[in-house]
Amino acid sequence: NTPSHHRVHHGMDQLYLDKNYGGILIVWDRIFGSFQPEVFRPHYGLTKPVDTFNIWKLQTREYAAIGRDVRTARGLRAKLGYVFG
Repeated sequence: NTPSHHRVHHGMDQLYLDKNYGGILIVWDRIFGSFQPEVFRPHYGLTKPVDTFNIWKLQTREYAAIGRDVRTARGLRAKLGYVFG
């Protein structure tokens, strides 16, 4: 992992979302298709505004959103897509 890979991991630009999770070994991102080289300097920040300072809510908000999406999805394929997609 290089500083460039780490910058991409924290970028909020659409190109950089959900990329470079490999940590120390970026090879995992190459294997699973989540590798993204730095094309331009990333913008840092959140994609959605934070409406709380409660640490528990901040840590679990994405899991709650996935749960809501799974509950409202039609069909098993769509539900699995929210969990693994």
